[in-house]
Amino acid sequence: MGRKEKEEAKLIVDITNFDLPSYSEIPSVGLFLDQCVKYMGEYFSPISTLNLTSSMISNYVKKDIIANPVKKQYSRDQLALLMVIALVKNVLSLDEVDLLLKSYLERMSTQELYSFFREIYKRELIKVWSNEVEDTKTEDAKLTLIIRTAVQKLHIDYLFSNNEI
Repeated sequence: MGRKEKEEAKLIVDITNFDLPSYSEIPSVGLFLDQCVKYMGEYFSPISTLNLTSSMISNYVKKDIIANPVKKQYSRDQLALLMVIALVKNVLSLDEVDLLLKSYLERMSTQELYSFFREIYKRELIKVWSNEVEDTKTEDAKLTLIIRTAVQKLHIDYLFSNNEI
C-alpha cells in the first residue's frame, strides 16, 4: 500500500469514526465569540476544513438565525445550532438554513433537533464513506456522485420552494 492509499484509508477511518458531540458534551458554560470559533474549528478538524468565522457567526445572529448571545456569551443551544449550520451551510442558503431551523424548532427543542440531526448525520456519514468511497474510483462513478448530489439539491430546492420543510 502506497503513501496515497494509506492517507486515503486513514481519512476514511477518521471520517467514519467522527461523531458530533452529544448535546450534553457541548460546553454548558457560555463561550465568547472567539472561543466558539476555536471550539468549532478544533471539533471539525478531523473531518474537514469547515470554517466558521467570527463574522459568519455574527451574521447568523444579525439575521436572527441564532439568538443574540447573553453578555457576549454563546450558550449550549447556540453552539448546537452552530454545529448544524456549519454542516449544512455549503448546501443551503442562509434563508434556507433559517427556514429549516425555525421549522424544526417549532416542533421540538434545540436539544431534540440537535440529537435528531446528530443521529442522521452519523448514519449518512458512515453510509456514504464506508460504502461509496470504493465505488468512486472510476470517472463514471465520480460523475454519478456529482449528478446524484445535483439531483438531491434539486429535490431540496423543490421542498423549500413548496414550503415542505
